[in-house]
Parts: sequence; structure tokens; C-alpha cells
Amino acid sequence: FEAGRPPAAAFGQVPALGSPGGGLRVLVAEDNPVNIKLMTIHLHKLDHQVAVATSGEAALDKLAHAPFDLVLMDIEMPSMDGLTAARLIRAGGRPDLPIVATDVPI
Repeated sequence: FEAGRPPAAAFGQVPALGSPGGGLRVLVAEDNPVNIKLMTIHLHKLDHQVAVATSGEAALDKLAHAPFDLVLMDIEMPSMDGLTAARLIRAGGRPDLPIVATDVPI
């Protein structure tokens, strides 16, 4: 592989990424303000676009109204936890959407 190119690019299959700058559209589903701030800062430094949902229901609503490339899902959120939200995302026809479970105790 050439330096600086993703492996898929070497085979002529460059994945379409979310933003014009090449970053991903990331949904951060998290209820802790400190975690939201840390994740948002780091994701912006990597040139990703970030949207925040503070509950499972809010995450489902955002996914219904905008496309995302990745979901960072807190496991423990108010009213609807991250596991339930992830199951509903899968049941709603998004088996290809990467969902990364996060649970960072502070």
C-alpha cells in the first residue's frame, strides 16, 4: 500500500465518507456533559462532524432525520439505555451502521 492511503483505496474502492473534507458524520449519544465535551473536542480535531443526543430516544430521532457514518453510544442513559437504542437501530433497517458502545465512568 502507498503511504497515507487507506487500504481500500489501493484496490480502487474508496469508501464515501460523510463530509466534504473526508471526515465522518458521528452521532455521540451520551448524557454526561463532560464526556460530550471530550468526545466532541477529539472528534473535531480529527475533522469529523459531530451531532449530540443525550438520550436513546434523541439518538433515534437524529438518526431518522440525518445520515450518520458512526454512532458512539453510551450504555447507560436516562429513559432508554444505549443497548435498547442500538437494538432499535438494527431493527429499523440499519444493520450496516457501526455502533460503538461507550461507558466511561468519571
